[in-house]
Amino acid sequence: MVRGARFGVVSFLAVAIGTTLGFSEQDLVELAYGAFLMDIGMTQVPQAILEKPGALSPEERAEIERHPVLGLSLLERIQSLPRPAALVAYQSHERCDGSGYPHGRTDSLIHEHAKIVAIADTFDALTCERPYRPAVLPYKAMEEVIFQAGRRKV
Repeated sequence: MVRGARFGVVSFLAVAIGTTLGFSEQDLVELAYGAFLMDIGMTQVPQAILEKPGALSPEERAEIERHPVLGLSLLERIQSLPRPAALVAYQSHERCDGSGYPHGRTDSLIHEHAKIVAIADTFDALTCERPYRPAVLPYKAMEEVIFQAGRRKV
């Protein structure tokens, strides 16, 4: 099983959040594309790492954490893609407290849409079974997202 988001779910959740916040149609399109493409760089990560059933080594984790950079390289080649969408995909694993990747950016340096995608991705990740833990119920996932937001993790 590939480690990563269920692309349509994260995109749907991100657009739902953006709609609730009153985003314009253009912002929603950029948000949807960024969310849908957030893990495209995973296509460049070795399959053995993606399919590894157990914990990743530090080297394997570093490979995974390079995927936003690899994805940006791919997305920059698509002329018809809205530029903010590529930035959103690139920054979607950054965290407001600086603990994210690929560059450990903090709140003011992370695109607003990337923050929304991070919230949607966190919720989705928690509600999906992983090799190292069972899925949690949606209400428990929401509690965790709220807790993490309070700690500026998302």
